[in-house]
Amino acid sequence: MMEAVNILFSTIPYQIFQQRQEAFFHAVLHLAFSGIGLLVESEVSTAKGRVDTIVHTKNRVYVMEFKLDGSAESALQQIRDKRYGSPFLGKDKEVIALGINFSSADKEVAEWQAVPYEELLVEG
Repeated sequence: MMEAVNILFSTIPYQIFQQRQEAFFHAVLHLAFSGIGLLVESEVSTAKGRVDTIVHTKNRVYVMEFKLDGSAESALQQIRDKRYGSPFLGKDKEVIALGINFSSADKEVAEWQAVPYEELLVEG
């Protein structure tokens, strides 16, 4: 999936690429997921903060946190600290925490990590 995302980013002309804004990367992903027919929610408020994006599939809920020129680990740490995936537990779907770091220089996903949300809680 991330290879496909990077191919998508590579098609954006540099003149309109807002490379220093996480929101630009976020919006492109939101539109891409929505465009392939997935249920996507962005900037979802929870009791402890705001989740960047939540993608619902038939069997899974992906809780995504984005960083720009940061790290996938720091994104996962935020999901852990803010307990962003907790509202989706116990609903017969696997909850996956997905930390994504974008590179403003390379204009792509620089790194990503996916962890079952419940395992993320055990680690933290």
